[in-house]
Amino acid sequence: MSENDSRLLWSAAAAFAVLGAAVLAYAVQLYLADDTIYVDALSRFAGATWGLSLTVGAVAWQGRRLSSG
Repeated sequence: MSENDSRLLWSAAAAFAVLGAAVLAYAVQLYLADDTIYVDALSRFAGATWGLSLTVGAVAWQGRRLSSG
C-alpha cells in the first residue's frame, strides 16, 4: 500500500468518525427535545459509522505496518 493510499484511508476513517459524532449529537438533541421518533435509528447509524471508521482505520494501520516491515 502506498503512502498516498494510507493517507486517504486515514482521512476516510476520520471522516466516518466525525459523521458518527455529528449524527449521535443530533440524536441526543432530538432525545432531549422529547422527539424520540428517530433517535433509535440515528443512534444505530452513528454506531455503524463508528464501526466503519474503526474498520477503515485498522486496514490503514495494517497496510502501513505491512509496507514498513
